[in-house]
Amino acid sequence: MTVASVRPSLWGQTVLYLLLSACAGMLELGVLVYAVRQSGPLLLMALLALAYQCGNLVPKPLALGKMPLCALAGAAAVLAALSCSAPWLLVACTCCFSASVQGARSTLRGGRVTTATKRAARILGFLAACGFGPLVAAALAVAVGIALLFLKVPVGARPETHAHRRPDGLAVLMILHQIHYFAYACLIPWRIGNQVHSAPFVIVAGFALGWVSYVLSPALFRNTVSLRVLVAGHTLAALALASLALMHGSDWVLPLWFSTGFGGGTVYVLRGLETGTARAPDLDLCENVGHVAGAGLCAAVLALGGQASSVFMVAASAAATVAVTAPIILAKRRPARPADTVALSESMPLGAGAVEVHGRPRRAWRAAASPRLHEPESRAQHEARRAGRVPGPLQGDDGS
Repeated sequence: MTVASVRPSLWGQTVLYLLLSACAGMLELGVLVYAVRQSGPLLLMALLALAYQCGNLVPKPLALGKMPLCALAGAAAVLAALSCSAPWLLVACTCCFSASVQGARSTLRGGRVTTATKRAARILGFLAACGFGPLVAAALAVAVGIALLFLKVPVGARPETHAHRRPDGLAVLMILHQIHYFAYACLIPWRIGNQVHSAPFVIVAGFALGWVSYVLSPALFRNTVSLRVLVAGHTLAALALASLALMHGSDWVLPLWFSTGFGGGTVYVLRGLETGTARAPDLDLCENVGHVAGAGLCAAVLALGGQASSVFMVAASAAATVAVTAPIILAKRRPARPADTVALSESMPLGAGAVEVHGRPRRAWRAAASPRLHEPESRAQHEARRAGRVPGPLQGDDGS
């Protein structure tokens, strides 16, 4: 007897997508809060964070079918139950559980959900992490496995090709940005629990505080896609992280953690630059690479005998590197050439990657000396321009 697969309605997919996003947030923070409550070593927390990020690789660049994802959910449930007596098994449980959750999310249509809504769901998951434990993880893993049985998951799915998305300086900046955050974020619950208050709700509320500033950062900078915003934000993050490494008083933990969110939230600038070129790198893939690299760097520093302050200084160095190298890297990054843009739009069917552009091309940032980002023209626009009916989107008022 086989289980009939179904495709929920669009609203049903949206609700399920947000529930899985909250579940992912609960898992990401919950395992760390549980480790703090059990007085686990810092290395265990770093490995838990690394395991969660390794599970995030399942949708991209990896891709698994229904049965492997269900098997991972079942393995997570068993490992969660066994981790009650063997805490280190929680590392393997976290990896399997994260992979199954992210695999389930990838089958749903989350495109209609705004980034702010996704982050709000994640913050709600953070707040629910105060009740996390092995038995809760086992129950959630079973629920995710059952949901996967009834969802339509492509069998033998393969990662999408990125032949037209070669890594460039923008990819390097995104990876460095993700490294700077995920190298230290897993130690924030420990820092709050040891220097502010050990109550689980205080830990999760304090951690969510940093994400509140992260969500508010684009509004603070008025969503300006500006090089100056990117540099200022990462400079602020670097200073706050260096202060966290040097200041050990409890009065400074939450204010400094809150300020890092405003700095790290300027990552939206990199997203704004991605949408303006025909051959932009795959920043989703770069994010996942940076997640794993950052958590792995934290685990490596601690495994080699480093202290928490060393991890914060490494994270500060990564943020400072973004602030220093961004003007150099982006100055060398040229907009797409007309030939590349046309070739890209002609290689894709209209509606499957080609972008309709109306009006003049927008600027990459507001600095007067900055180059423009040209958006790709569609097949219809290209043919109309060649026939002389409309001006091409690559013709700006500067004669380019």
